[in-house]
Amino acid sequence: GAATAILSNDPGGPGAEHIREWEYRGNVDAVVLSGEVGAEKPETAAFQAAADALELPLNDCVMVDDSILNVRAAVEAGMVGFLYTSFDRVSVEIQAVFDIEGEF
Repeated sequence: GAATAILSNDPGGPGAEHIREWEYRGNVDAVVLSGEVGAEKPETAAFQAAADALELPLNDCVMVDDSILNVRAAVEAGMVGFLYTSFDRVSVEIQAVFDIEGEF
């Protein structure tokens, strides 16, 4: 029941079709490419563009990223942030924080 987006620092264009496929297939609700919105992670404007694509305020969004700089910036912008180091670890953390049950 949660909306999901990919926020990538990709410049966009034809070479980004492999990223857009995630949205085309319905795996995520939105793909936001920095080259198309004019802002890159860790800029707040990039996070805002992703939140806007989901029609959510920043403080209702969670950022999962493998860069601590991006996670820290997301938290400073008002988001909840998780540092991705392994799938199992971050999924357990997300389940604990949001009281979610189930297997991922």
